[in-house]
Amino acid sequence: MPTTTAPAPNTDSPQVADAQLLDPEGYLQVLTAIRAALWDLPPGGTTPSGRQAHTAMTLLIELRAILDHHAATTAATLDRLGVARHTTSKTSALLSPWVSPRQ
Repeated sequence: MPTTTAPAPNTDSPQVADAQLLDPEGYLQVLTAIRAALWDLPPGGTTPSGRQAHTAMTLLIELRAILDHHAATTAATLDRLGVARHTTSKTSALLSPWVSPRQ
């Protein structure tokens, strides 16, 4: 089955440079490295067995839970710092281009 892929992330982008300058603890660098490492992986691996596919799905679900937790705590940090007040009226409006409601 053919798959379509989005363009790979640009590691020379201003966002990556900002992450390196604004992140003395390395948090943003770790997130950038994870994104880059996962970007080119074929979905499910190249030719997974049933057990490998199950294990991969289990790991992806765990990663999603971790990412959801980090997204929620970062959204709370944005709210606490009042970032939304400087750009929009609510944190949810600030995040709406990137966050779609779960159905």
